[in-house]
Order: sequence, then structure tokens, then C-alpha cells
Amino acid sequence: MAGAITISFTDVVRPEVLEDASSSTVFKPTTTEFDDARDINISVSFNETQTIYSPTSGLVTSTECSPGQQIKSGTAAMSVDANTIIALATASPLYRDLSIDDEGEDVSALQKALVDLGYMVAVDGKVGRYTLGAVSDLLGEKSTLTTIPISRIMWIPSASANVSSCTHKLGARVEVGEALMEVPGDISGASFAIPTGAVPGERTISIEGDDRSFPVNADGTITDADALQVLQSAPSSPQPRSDGTSSGDATDASTQSRTVEASWVLADPLALATIVPSALYDIDGVKACVQDAAGAAYQVEIITSRLGKTLVNVTTIDGVAAEPREVVLNPVTGVPCR
Repeated sequence: MAGAITISFTDVVRPEVLEDASSSTVFKPTTTEFDDARDINISVSFNETQTIYSPTSGLVTSTECSPGQQIKSGTAAMSVDANTIIALATASPLYRDLSIDDEGEDVSALQKALVDLGYMVAVDGKVGRYTLGAVSDLLGEKSTLTTIPISRIMWIPSASANVSSCTHKLGARVEVGEALMEVPGDISGASFAIPTGAVPGERTISIEGDDRSFPVNADGTITDADALQVLQSAPSSPQPRSDGTSSGDATDASTQSRTVEASWVLADPLALATIVPSALYDIDGVKACVQDAAGAAYQVEIITSRLGKTLVNVTTIDGVAAEPREVVLNPVTGVPCR
């Protein structure tokens, strides 16, 4: 009886040994998932910095603008003459006040932005009572507005962005159309170096600060729209200085690049059984054999080794799962497996 198995070494799971390792002859494998997680640094490049302009004139009575601070669509960016100004990411800046039954592409852009924020409105390009109600709620109004004032909405180019610089402090006078802050431009590219020795297979990434998984291309480039949106505002990873210390979060949107930490894992983790290296025999490069308590031999492919712990993916020659119940330790006379 013969089969084929795939082995990797890891420090995740300790095998259930039947008796003391110094005297035992067999042990029972245990099963675990192996995703071959690798830490990576994603290099993100941006187009030219974009300027955000004031939609109104008056005295700055509060502001959330601070270099390195994240600004998000649907949140208060500042107050001018005690009127709250909301940042809003629309396909293009709103250019007119909107009233009931007004129609146009700008209305559709506003409605799409409201839907992205969780409001239940139809994206039909026509201002209705639900659109008015949603904007009124967004602006913090106690009653529904009859007109949507563009003086209360500050356009931003993406759902979130890290501010690089601010031009107006608290108490400053601002004029409509005057520059308020600068944020990075859209992402022009994102990629990472493929780690060596990785187990083959389709991969995903998890970006630090976000619990979702995103698809990536086999060459290390990232083109998934949702992943790029997260990377748009993700903080820079700490960069080492020449003296060995860390720079901390060195986010600087005035530059055209940023490095972001992430994890690169198998999209479908392998279900592996745990063994110990002393069960291997007839080793030839990455090929080896193991033997079960009944005398059946299995071919083994050694993938990686870490701290002497071994993970095994077992299949028969015919591709039928056949995990051995027990594996022989330190086999004296191994049964050929190939």
C-alpha cells in the first residue's frame, strides 16, 4: 500500500505523542489548518496631491484638519460661522444648491454617496424627499431641509484620505473657493515583492487595520478596487532609520509613495496533519517517506521546516484521503514508498 503526502514544518501545533519521545515507536497525528502566512510591505504610489477647497466663506469656528489626520466621507470636517461642513466623496464636486425635483448627474453622484454611507435612497438622478431627508440627517438638521446647500458640503476625492497639510487654523477667515487642505491623489499603483519559498496556490492579503481579505495578482500587483480604497488611507508602516530606531508612522502625503504592512496568505488553507521529523526516512532532496503502524508507506514532499515541527497533507496515489492513524517514529527498516 502506498500513497503521497505533502509536508511542511511549523511551530503552530504540537503532535499528540503516545508516550515519551525517547521511548515511543508510534504517534498519532493531529490536524490543523496551514495558510502559510507571510508578512509583506506593500509599496503604494500616488498621483499628484489634490487640493480641497472651501465651499463657503466665514470664520473657522471648529476644524478637524491636522496633518496625518484621516478625513472620511460623511463626517464633519470643520465649522464655518458655527455651521457644520460635511466632507463628502462624490464622483464630481456638487456645483449648485439642490431642491425637490431637481435632476442631473450631480444628483445621481450625491445619491450614490449617500448610499455608500448607508442611507436608503434611490439613485435615480432626481431629488426626492428621501434624498432631502438623508442630507438633512447627514448635516445634523432637526427638520428636513427644502434645499440642499452646497455651502455645507466639502468635496473630497475618495471615501477617506490622510491629510498632508492644512491652510486654515481655528479662528482664521476663509473665503469660498479658497484652499483648505491637501490630500494624496488617487493611487497610481500598488505592489509587493513575492516572498521566497512560499507554498504555491491562490493568495489573498489582509491590510493592517482592516479585517477583510482581498484578492491579489500572482505577480504581487494589487488591482482590486476595495483593496485600493483601503490602501488609499492606510497609514505608513514604521520605517527603520540608519541608527536602528523606528520612524513611527511616517505618513507624508506630500510624497508620492507609502509603504503599508499586510499579511499574504493562502486563499484556501491546507488541512494538514502534524508529525515529527524523526518519522522521515529515505530522504532525497525534498522527497522522503513515512510509514504507518500497519506497515503502509507514504511518499512525502518536504516544503518548509521550523523548530522541528511538521505538518502533513496526506492523500493516496488515487487521490483519496487516507490519513494514517499512527506514524512510526525512527523507523529502522523503512518500507519503500517510491
